[in-house]
Amino acid sequence: MVRTFVTPTVVVMRCIEFDHCRWNGEMITSHIMDRLKEFVNFIPVCPEMEMGLGVPRDSICIVGGKAGEHLVQPATGRDLWT
Repeated sequence: MVRTFVTPTVVVMRCIEFDHCRWNGEMITSHIMDRLKEFVNFIPVCPEMEMGLGVPRDSICIVGGKAGEHLVQPATGRDLWT
């Protein structure tokens, strides 16, 4: 009797073994991720690129103030919250 298993689906950061989309244009290598590729359906995502930031890009951070929290790119002063 042959047993079959459901292939798991996992959302993962696209910069880990999938694309050169890190802030500096690099990709993170991971021997674990590389080995799992034949056993897992990965959905690679890059939230920064999906919100319109390019590669390479300046860093972003969450800052708090009287108006609440905002996602800001300190080098440009750009408010990415909206």
